[in-house]
Order: sequence, then structure tokens, then C-alpha cells
Amino acid sequence: MIKLKSIEQKIEVMKGWKKISKIEKRQDTLKRMMHEIDSEYNDLNHHFDACTNAELNNLAIHHASYLSAMRKNLQDEFSHLSEKHQHVTKEVTLANARVEIFEELDKETRTQQVARKNRAQLESELMEATDRKKHDADSQ
Repeated sequence: MIKLKSIEQKIEVMKGWKKISKIEKRQDTLKRMMHEIDSEYNDLNHHFDACTNAELNNLAIHHASYLSAMRKNLQDEFSHLSEKHQHVTKEVTLANARVEIFEELDKETRTQQVARKNRAQLESELMEATDRKKHDADSQ
């Protein structure tokens, strides 16, 4: 039973690491996307500084607003993933601790089983020796 619990917790640890890996991959993608947005935003600012055409400037302002909103959404998702990463990391840490506890319990249980077996063997040998001694004393 204890061994089964240990295995279940090891599975939870593996699932947790898989979740963490997915979260980190998505966070890397989001970082790259935010960096691209920042670069495009900087390009727009340079264009805005150099451009005298009001119509193009209005388009640049609208595009910059769109980029800003897009970046905020990406940042919000990144923050949410950071919280999720923290939560899953705690779950993995707890599952790892439970694995260690169950493995220690299993080891202790096996040690106790061996000790009981050895004790039973010693008691049996003592009873045999006592019976032999009694039998020898009776036969004399």
C-alpha cells in the first residue's frame, strides 16, 4: 500500500514537471513576442519622429495603441503563467516530499518485518532449545 502511494506521488511529480515545462515554453514564446512588439513599437516611434505626414502619423498612433494593448495582453498572460508556475512548483515540491516520506515508511515497514521475522525465529529456536533441555532433564 505504501509503495503504491509512493508511485502515485512520483507520477504526480512527473506530471508537475511536464506542466512546468509547458509553462516555461509558453513564457519563452511570450517573451519573444513582447520583444518583437517592443522592437516594432520603437520603429514606430522613430517613424513618428521623422514623419511629417499627418495621415501616416495617425496610422502610426493607432498601430502603436494596438501594439500597446497587445503587449499588455501578453504581459497579463505571462503574469498568470508565472503564478501558475509558482503553484505547480509548490505541488511538485510537496509531492516530492510525500515520495520521500512514503519511501521512508516503506523502508521502516520492511525493517520492522525483518525484525519480527528474526524475533519469531529466535523465539522458535529458544523454545526448541528449552524443550530439548527439558527433554534431556526428564530423560536423566
